[in-house]
Amino acid sequence: MKPSYALIIVLIFFVFLKTVEAAPSDAIYLRDGDGFSAVEKVDYEGETRLYIRTMKSGVFLDERHSNNLIEAAYFYRVRESSPRSAAFSSLLMFDAGADYVWFRWKPEQAARLNSQARIWKLATLAVTALSYYAASRSAADVARNPYTTSSSTQKRFELMRNIYYASAATTLGVYSYFTYRAYSGFGHDVEGNDLRIQQRQELPADTIPALNENVSRPFHFSFTARFDMGGDL
Repeated sequence: MKPSYALIIVLIFFVFLKTVEAAPSDAIYLRDGDGFSAVEKVDYEGETRLYIRTMKSGVFLDERHSNNLIEAAYFYRVRESSPRSAAFSSLLMFDAGADYVWFRWKPEQAARLNSQARIWKLATLAVTALSYYAASRSAADVARNPYTTSSSTQKRFELMRNIYYASAATTLGVYSYFTYRAYSGFGHDVEGNDLRIQQRQELPADTIPALNENVSRPFHFSFTARFDMGGDL
């Protein structure tokens, strides 16, 4: 590949893919409807936990049990992008666009899917390139002596051509599959649910009626004292 072609590809990549802004929070709480609230990480008794702050106090959240929590980096990656960008990124980076799918705090699953897609894409592309080269060589042999070409040379050319057609069709199918998967999976979780990230508006945590049954609330206590008119407790 010539340097100019590589430069063009890099420029196209930066034109079509928006730069994702740094996430201002550590996690996002997706509320019922189209709202969301920011969640932060705090140190509590030597342990880092997720904490959603209200005007008066706050509550702890457990990302392992709450389906409403997603990673802030993923939230803003989707919010600042689009399905077309995810599909184009899948083509350019030879992956499955899994970075735009929410795998519920298991990034290794996204990395594994992208690696599998990259292997399939590069392998089929390499086979197609090699079969094209072999078919071209066979075609050149036939064209060089069209009237004296033996039947074995002709059959070899037809075999190489058919292998090239088959490998090209397989490559097209593999690329089409992963491109469609990146487009359709954009902004969805691993189960296929649309998280509606781009439609959501940020709302203060105080307006959340109840987070869920897995919230750990801070412990508060109070006491009262009663006095009679004589000053006795």
